[in-house]
Amino acid sequence: VTNLRKADDTYMKCSDIEKQLELFIPKGLAQTDKKENTGLIVGRSDKNVSTIIVAYRIDQETIDYAVSAQADMIISYEPIIEEPILTIGSTNYQGRLLLQLLRHDIACYATGSSFDKCKGGSADWLASRLELSGVYITEPQASYAGMEDTVCQSGKGRIGYYKKKKSLEELTDMICNLFSLEGINAYISKRDDGLTFSDVAVVVWADEKSIDAAMERGVQLIVTCGVSSKEAMKACSEHRAVLELPGETAAHIFETCVEQYLSEVLSSSIEILTIPMQRKSRFLKCRKE
Repeated sequence: VTNLRKADDTYMKCSDIEKQLELFIPKGLAQTDKKENTGLIVGRSDKNVSTIIVAYRIDQETIDYAVSAQADMIISYEPIIEEPILTIGSTNYQGRLLLQLLRHDIACYATGSSFDKCKGGSADWLASRLELSGVYITEPQASYAGMEDTVCQSGKGRIGYYKKKKSLEELTDMICNLFSLEGINAYISKRDDGLTFSDVAVVVWADEKSIDAAMERGVQLIVTCGVSSKEAMKACSEHRAVLELPGETAAHIFETCVEQYLSEVLSSSIEILTIPMQRKSRFLKCRKE
């Protein structure tokens, strides 16, 4: 990958970082039916950048961290602006966030669902960590030019297999150890208890189309970070199982993957930071008298 740094070796232009991100996560892969807002959403393309924050979403915690780190740019999965807005002011939450970003001259770039479809994105990353063999794309979509003009195939979801079948308990233990989780949701019919699995589908955000595509290919188990109970029950009725990781796992995948990529293609003089993960929710046990 060509290094696009400035000659003084202390910063890069925001536009140059955009080019590097486009090689990995093309904006054109985003969901066109939902008109996702991707790319540079806030800030100047000619801005000098020396410190980058990688965060799944831009909320008050993210901005506070960026300001304290004197960051020049935030790269997120979720866009700070998803729908047209008429005013930017202090009367609403989004307006206050935008005012702070503008006041501190922090540029914001969003990848959206392009990250879930690109080569090396969320689905490939999770399939790799689960040590699946023979991985291929569940729902192939457009091809695009990637690194060094290589032709890459995009698509949502991946399917792979284990040479030696694994039980639901073995897979659960593997995933919990991988992400330091206390537990995950498992959807499986009682009549299928004790099944072992070889073919596994991975889709970070599962919808009806991705569930159907996986089942049509004979997949026995679907691993996801988000699925509706309706779709999970549908899979169970077809003698499939679904493992649902906490939604915060998707944030971990995005931040880890993008940080690693930027560390490889940008100079070490560019500081790349992620916010220490803090769970936004927790389980509370009801005290019984």
